[in-house]
Amino acid sequence: MKISPHVNTGMKKNYILFRILFLIITFAGMCIQTEGQNPWDPANPYASDDVKKVLKFLYDIKGHGIITGQENLVPDVMLWTNKVLNITGCYPGLLGEDFSYGDAAFLKRKEIVDTATDYWNKGGLVTISWHQVNPEKWDGSVDEGPFEDTQYKMTQEKFNQIFVPESDLQIKYQRHIDSIAGYLKQLQDAGVVVLWRPYHEMNGGWFWWGAKTNFTDLWKGMFNRYTKYHHLNNLIWVWSPNISQSGMESYYPGDEYVDIVGLDGYVDIMNWDVRSSISADINKIINLSKDNMVTFTELGWLPSMNWLQADRPEFTWFLCWWTHITDYNSNRWINDVYHHEYAINRGDFIWKDFPVVLINEFEDQNIINTGAPVMVSSDIYSHFFYPVEKSIQIEISADRNDIEMDISDSIMLYPTPDDTGTIVFQIITRNSADSIVRHFSISLEPALSVKPVMDPYGRIIIFPNPAIDELHIINISEIKEIIIYDLSGRPVKNIINQGLPERIVSIGDLETGYYTIHFVRAAGYSVRNQAFIKAGQIRIQF
Repeated sequence: MKISPHVNTGMKKNYILFRILFLIITFAGMCIQTEGQNPWDPANPYASDDVKKVLKFLYDIKGHGIITGQENLVPDVMLWTNKVLNITGCYPGLLGEDFSYGDAAFLKRKEIVDTATDYWNKGGLVTISWHQVNPEKWDGSVDEGPFEDTQYKMTQEKFNQIFVPESDLQIKYQRHIDSIAGYLKQLQDAGVVVLWRPYHEMNGGWFWWGAKTNFTDLWKGMFNRYTKYHHLNNLIWVWSPNISQSGMESYYPGDEYVDIVGLDGYVDIMNWDVRSSISADINKIINLSKDNMVTFTELGWLPSMNWLQADRPEFTWFLCWWTHITDYNSNRWINDVYHHEYAINRGDFIWKDFPVVLINEFEDQNIINTGAPVMVSSDIYSHFFYPVEKSIQIEISADRNDIEMDISDSIMLYPTPDDTGTIVFQIITRNSADSIVRHFSISLEPALSVKPVMDPYGRIIIFPNPAIDELHIINISEIKEIIIYDLSGRPVKNIINQGLPERIVSIGDLETGYYTIHFVRAAGYSVRNQAFIKAGQIRIQF
């Protein structure tokens, strides 16, 4: 008996199960890691355990797939995500929201908190950006100005006032970002990790924070305020310049303030490397990233999965910007992307430590031992669910060693015709979080003693018996019809014989088991039924 435990770290998808199951084991007591020890270590040294796990997960999937994402923005916090669902039948792996602007913005922000919490609990990841209105235009109320106020120009001189202690603009600005910290704190209390993406496209001049010589001070100021004053330890800090603007390197705050580097780009082709200037900008972004892991933080045209899989493994998620999903992409192309083997939708992954989940129970079985090989299970791992880049270990043992068997990822028995009795198998499945034990038995029952089948006068003979693919029948010149029945009495073959003395009947298409064969003479009377066995490799289906 050969037993070879196996570890499988490959990608497995189980769409239906995961929509029901997202779990939910949180390890306590993880100590703060040394900053810079690994590329996935968070910039905030006090980041939560879940932040660390999500970051590690995003690095782990690099080259194995890309998480799909959809931004909602306005007016409904699930409108465009639901459009993707209606078109593809899939939820995006990433929910995109924006704390936004406009009258009663605070109501939408509360709705975002509730929606993001629900999406997170159902297995999705969450990214939130903020089109912050120019603090000069904010009146301090819960109502904010329109989108145009996010693009209300701020001079460099006025921008510098944000960093002057106790200046009117600094006080106003700080009150404004503190109001957003309150919503992020609600998400922290709900256990939600947020891929936080403030001040996007800072290398362009269209937002008030853009194209400023000391932009990095703005980023660092929010980082310090949120991590050290508000103790927001549920944030992953995502920095995302615009791909079409030059000088993006000068806007990078540094690895100690950034977790993930992304890019915003509205390129009207599916393979961005076709344009050399865009390809060069992608390479610049990758060079700024940690361990060459980057993201499409905003795009309009969904990228080619074949291109990403073959040439750009560095990208780990994309986020399509709200209306662009249907404005720029056909339903067919959306389906092609979301159903591609490289796409990772909600339900295709678990980033947390996860329980061992049995999805196909092992069952006791009785089989007739004809001496043929018995496939007990072709894939033990198919009995379990496990997500992208997670592994399980399986140990298999049997309580008998007198029957030849091969145990690896599968279980195969090679009994002799004389082997009988019961074999009890034990399956132990474990990972770092959980383990389960299962037992099941295979009982071998003796085959009936069979001989070549003959009619009462000893003339008609069938052989071999048991047979595998062909059944030879001789002395049948007086037989006009041959009927084969299964044990339920259902006819499975009917052969008309036209005076031939012998025939070869193909039975390769029959299931393994017992059958009766019935002969009808030309004179109108029958030879009594006789049994034969269709042998072959026995395959047990759990």
